[in-house]
Amino acid sequence: MDRTRPLTFASQHRDHCPAKVKGSEERQADIIEQNLASYTSRAYLSGMFIWQFCDCRVVEALGWLMTRSGTKNSKGIVDEYRRPKLAYSVVQKYYKNK
Repeated sequence: MDRTRPLTFASQHRDHCPAKVKGSEERQADIIEQNLASYTSRAYLSGMFIWQFCDCRVVEALGWLMTRSGTKNSKGIVDEYRRPKLAYSVVQKYYKNK
């Protein structure tokens, strides 16, 4: 690995949450917790960012989009009104005192 170049993770899911309902805030928080625990333990990573900060409506596509509740991409750590979701507190725990 070339450590002089940035490494970007987008939609990395180590989904070991079979007991959680797919698409639920609980499952999202668990996945983000697993990812942050893994990424922050690696000395060669100097930083990261949340790819999807807030939920948003997606209307430009068909097919897969129609299977989503309210045609929304709900992968953000805050909802469409910028209210924190469960995953927000997970991220906050990792960065608040750093």
